[in-house]
Amino acid sequence: MSETAPLNKLELVDYIRTLAPFIEHIDAQDNLLESGLDSMHILQLVNYCRAKGSKVTFTQLIVSPTLADWQTLICQ
Repeated sequence: MSETAPLNKLELVDYIRTLAPFIEHIDAQDNLLESGLDSMHILQLVNYCRAKGSKVTFTQLIVSPTLADWQTLICQ
């Protein structure tokens, strides 16, 4: 079984930008759902994070939709 490196904050922001290139600027307190991410984007993000070793859930990201929240939930 191979070990995966956890996501860091910059990798998370980069991945969000690939999911949502229409978001021009992302601040830590921005609500990413209000910025245009939808449930399919969130599911893709959850799958990506889990592949990197995170145990984050869809519900956690929906309930706490800011970049700062996501960095706390996902990044090490």
